[in-house]
Amino acid sequence: MSVQTSYSATMTRGFAGQKVGSPHGDMVETMRNDESTAEIGFGKAVKHASVSDEQSAKLPAAITDLLGGIVLHSHHYDSDELGDTGVKPGNELNVARKGRVLVPCVDAFQPGDRLHVVCVGSNFGGLRASADSTNTKDCTNQGVWRSAGGAGDLGVLEFDFTASATIQD
Repeated sequence: MSVQTSYSATMTRGFAGQKVGSPHGDMVETMRNDESTAEIGFGKAVKHASVSDEQSAKLPAAITDLLGGIVLHSHHYDSDELGDTGVKPGNELNVARKGRVLVPCVDAFQPGDRLHVVCVGSNFGGLRASADSTNTKDCTNQGVWRSAGGAGDLGVLEFDFTASATIQD
């Protein structure tokens, strides 16, 4: 049996999908991964997959999709519910509809940059600070970055995907 002999002196910033700050005013709903085979990662945006089943969630696949929120991180999953990249199909998701969450950003971001969600191409549900031609849904009224970082870094995103969402600076 091997023994750990080295330790990092620095802590990680957190986890993708980790809530940030006070939970006051946050809105979290339980949804279900209804993808046929795709896992849904923590910190990804999801859409309402059905007009008749508000708990049905899928990754966005068109810029016209109605987004439901962002998948929150949790340590409460059994090992058989998680795959290599996220929560397996058929399992429950905690989806934040409103709040502040630590999420990976596809591109570089600064405080005040607005939210764009990848819906076409690859990295479905990925979050960006800038538009990417016709591959992203404009969510500038639903989200704003509150920290800075480079492409792939975790950053604080403040968002509101409720019906009355308009984020102000």
